[in-house]
Amino acid sequence: WTWEITGDGRVHSVYQSPNTAGILGGQVHDTDLAAVFRSRYVRPDDREVYDAFAAALASGQAAEAEYRITGIDGRTRWIWSRATPRSEGDRLLVDGISTDVTDRRTLAEQREHL
Repeated sequence: WTWEITGDGRVHSVYQSPNTAGILGGQVHDTDLAAVFRSRYVRPDDREVYDAFAAALASGQAAEAEYRITGIDGRTRWIWSRATPRSEGDRLLVDGISTDVTDRRTLAEQREHL
């Protein structure tokens, strides 16, 4: 995925891989993607982690985070996102990848219970 972060802090989707639908349970098309994604999909217990991730990117730093979302399809998933900001003229673009790591997290929790 590629986002553009505007001067007023809004985040617009520039590109979403077709695989994004598998992670989110559908495509997200909103004006301020980060705000809508945070309020609608990121689980309340993980918003602090997501906020730190988004803040690092907005400040021009590479970042990664693991957090839970409730997808468009209603399923809860663990997502691992990694991204790197870059400047293109006066534009701040962020290129990233997000991976569904739910199975890994579930196995780790089961192993801990044993």
